Amino acid sequence: MKCAICQNIADSSAGYLYESDDWLLRHSVETNIEGYLILESRRHILDLSQASEREIDSYGPALALATRAIRKVTAAERVYTFTLAEAVPHLHVHLIPRGKDMPKAWRGRGILAYPLTPTVNTSTLPEVCKSLRQELRRQILIG
Repeated sequence: MKCAICQNIADSSAGYLYESDDWLLRHSVETNIEGYLILESRRHILDLSQASEREIDSYGPALALATRAIRKVTAAERVYTFTLAEAVPHLHVHLIPRGKDMPKAWRGRGILAYPLTPTVNTSTLPEVCKSLRQELRRQILIG
C-alpha cells in the first residue's frame, strides 16, 4: 500500500498553505472545523525519532508558525496539537483550533471524538485558506 501523504506530496494535490524544505502545511478536509491544519513531514518518517537534525531544528518554528496563524485567523482560545500516525503511518501533526463555542464534550481529549461528518464546508474553505496563507506570509516577513 502506498502512503497517502507521500502520494499527495508527489501529486502536489493537497493545496499546501505553507512549504519548507522539511514541512508542508495543509487544511484538513476531514471535519467541519475551520482552521484545522495538518503539518506533514516532507520525508517519509513515522515520528520524530526518525527525523534528521535539520528536520528537528525546523519542526518547532514550523509548528509555531502554524499555531500563530490559526489563532490569528480563527480567534481560537486554544490550539490542540497531536500526532498519532496510525491510519496513515507518516509523521503528520494535527493542529485543531478550539474556540469558545466548542461544546464541552469535544474539549481536551474529547476532541478525538469529534464527528467526521459533516466534512469541511467547501464554500467557505477557500476564504479560510486565503486568510491563513496571508497570515503565514505576514509572519514569515516579520519573522
